[in-house]
Amino acid sequence: MSIYILERIKRRNHSEMFNGFVVVADTYAEARQIAQMDAGQQYESGDWLDETKTTCKVVDQTTKGVVLSDFAEG
Repeated sequence: MSIYILERIKRRNHSEMFNGFVVVADTYAEARQIAQMDAGQQYESGDWLDETKTTCKVVDQTTKGVVLSDFAEG
């Protein structure tokens, strides 16, 4: 499995909620599909699947487990 970072190449307007994703997936195509599904109805156009609108880069390799943990002290 790899950790992918997906980023919008150019933001069209301020109403676009998602400018990027960090995704764990087996393949580049799967990472794009996961981001697209998570973006919801706002991105029915398929922006996260389109290489001309978004980037998708491997940043690291990983195995199953916690990637990020956020907790309160105390």
